[in-house]
Amino acid sequence: MHSIDPFTGNPSQPPTATVESAKMKASKSHELVTDVTASELWKIYSTLRLEELARQLLPQVLQKLTVICGDGGVGTVIQVTVLTPGNSNPVTYKQEFVKIDNKNYIRELTPIEGDFLNLGFTKYVTRFEIIRKGPKSLLIKSSVVYEFDDGRPELEAAASTTPLALAARAIVKYVKEQKATETSS
Repeated sequence: MHSIDPFTGNPSQPPTATVESAKMKASKSHELVTDVTASELWKIYSTLRLEELARQLLPQVLQKLTVICGDGGVGTVIQVTVLTPGNSNPVTYKQEFVKIDNKNYIRELTPIEGDFLNLGFTKYVTRFEIIRKGPKSLLIKSSVVYEFDDGRPELEAAASTTPLALAARAIVKYVKEQKATETSS
C-alpha cells in the first residue's frame, strides 16, 4: 500500500534504486611556454602535419602512422602506434579528429577503436591548445581527459601526456630550426 504525498495529495511511489558502475573522470596536462608564434605552430597543430612531424622527429615514440580517411580536418581518422617512455608495450589505436577550432587554436582527437578502449577507458580525449600569453610568448597545452570504470585504478597510470610533451618540444625545436635556416639563406 502506498502512502499519500502530503504536498500533492497523490499516492507516493516507493523509491527505486538503479545501480550504475561509478566512473572515474580525470585529466592530465603538460604546458610548454615558447616564443614561436601562434600562427606558425597552428599551421602544424591544426593539420596532419603534427602527426607527420612527430613520426619524423620522434620515431621511437610515434612508431607508426596511417591515415585511414580524411585530409586532416574534422572527421579524419588515423591509426597510430605509440610507445610511451617507461612502457615496453606499444599502444595501437584509431583516433578521429573531432574538433579543430581555428579561432581559439584548439584541436581534439578521440579514440574510436583499439588499445585505449580495449584497456578499459570509456573516454579518452587528446586536446591541444595554443594559448597566447603575450606578444612574443605562448603556451602549448597538451591534455588528456579520460574516464574509466571505478574498479580499474591501474588505468590512471596508463593515461599519459609524456608523448604529447615530447612532441611539443620537438615541434618547437623544428619550427625554430626552420626559421633559422630561412633567415640564414
